[in-house]
Amino acid sequence: MYNDLTKWYNGISEKFISDLGISRDEIVLDFGCGEGAYTIPAAKAVGAKGLVHAVDMNDTVLTKIKNAGRQYNLENINVINTNGEYQIPLADEAVDSVILFDVLNPFYFNSAAVKIILEELFRITKPCSKVYLYPRHTNVRKLLKQMNEAGFIVNGSTLKILMHNHKLEKDNIYIINKR
Repeated sequence: MYNDLTKWYNGISEKFISDLGISRDEIVLDFGCGEGAYTIPAAKAVGAKGLVHAVDMNDTVLTKIKNAGRQYNLENINVINTNGEYQIPLADEAVDSVILFDVLNPFYFNSAAVKIILEELFRITKPCSKVYLYPRHTNVRKLLKQMNEAGFIVNGSTLKILMHNHKLEKDNIYIINKR
């Protein structure tokens, strides 16, 4: 586990974010950010003029992200505690890219909650925004159908090495566009 985290933070994560297409000056939402395995490299990628909104309902992980941001001298991370609410406190069309990894599953949200969250994501994303989806522990077809119904369109998938539960894994990331 330690070796995988070390590898991830020593180069793999930044290449991963770059390969997705997240770039300088973007506004990124990391929904269900956990401990920040994607927040930190995204903040590095978008630079000082960009911003990463790290959204979670757990104060402990959000504190870890704040501390990691300070450790890497990143001042472009905005942590948001949803307190279990589904509404995302951001303006309409405020986000360029969304990282949605291993969060929209039955462990956290029922189908009705997923529908509300997807509507919120549609509301806060700019036209032609991209959502990067890593759907674990869920019915992928059903989730992709829900995304389509919310106004998103699947643009393909790509096989990537990524971080999941503190381990490097190879799996598909879906690239989804706002219509």
